[in-house]
This record gives sequence, C-alpha cells and structure tokens, in this order.
Amino acid sequence: PPSPKPLQSIPPSPPKGGSSPTAVDQVVTAFSEMARQSGLSVPRAVTASRRRSLLLRIEEHGLPAVLDAIERIGRSRFCRGENDRGWRADLDFLCQPKSFVSILEGKYDDRRSNQQQAPPRESEHARHQRECREAIQRKLNGNGHDEFASTGPAFDLEPGDFRAH
Repeated sequence: PPSPKPLQSIPPSPPKGGSSPTAVDQVVTAFSEMARQSGLSVPRAVTASRRRSLLLRIEEHGLPAVLDAIERIGRSRFCRGENDRGWRADLDFLCQPKSFVSILEGKYDDRRSNQQQAPPRESEHARHQRECREAIQRKLNGNGHDEFASTGPAFDLEPGDFRAH
C-alpha cells in the first residue's frame, strides 16, 4: 500500500466563500493606500460584513477587476468629493454590488474636457417646433408677407409654444 503523505503537504482548506483571506487583505491595503493619496477616508476596521462583501466582489469579478475599481475611484474627481454635495467614496461604496459595477463601467470616470460630445438628437416634435419658430421669425423679419414686416417682432417664442400636429 502507498505510504500516507506527510501532514505538511496537505494544503489548508480554503475559508468559506472559496477565496483566500490574502485577497481581501490585498484589496484593503490597496484601498487604504489609494485613500491616503486621494484624501479619502482610510478604513479603520474590516468588519465581517465588509470582508464578506469584498470576498463576493473578488469571486464575481476577480481580484484584478477589484484592484482596477480601486484605481478608478482614486482617479475620479467625483469620487474624491468634487461634486455638488461634497460626497466622497469609501470602502463601503466599493463593497456595494451596484456601485462596484458602475465603477467598472466607467460611470464615475472623469470626462475629458477637450472631448466634444455629440449634440443630442433632435426629436420629431422638437424639429417641428424649431421649424415653426424659424418660419414665424422669417415672416416677422420681413422675409414673408409685408404685413408682418412693418410691425417687427411682437413676441419671443419658446420651444414649448407649439404642439406637433
């Protein structure tokens, strides 16, 4: 019969959740370093709830994605408190499933100031309103019937002044 293996060669069983505790420690260390550099709150304690949440994020998305999310938080002006409420991201924000996915999807990434955004697409209703305003302005400015040209503009029209037919 084969001889039994020595006790030291048996790997330790993984903790519940299937992820090693060192992965959570890596995440907390990375978050703490980023928080110190970015002026965010440095976590003082890793509660059981935080540990469970971080383990779930690591299992769902992988350690590299969690570390990427931490870097994104550190680069985000919004997450660093440059927003209308002065809100700042913390470890619990990273732990929340919805927040985590939003971070990965770039929702909190800074927008490039030199990047021009495409103008919003004009709806059929808005196009109709614009065309009506332009037609009335042409008539009022003398490009239509003479009866309108002599009176000049009598009123300003706003986008909500017309209804689509």
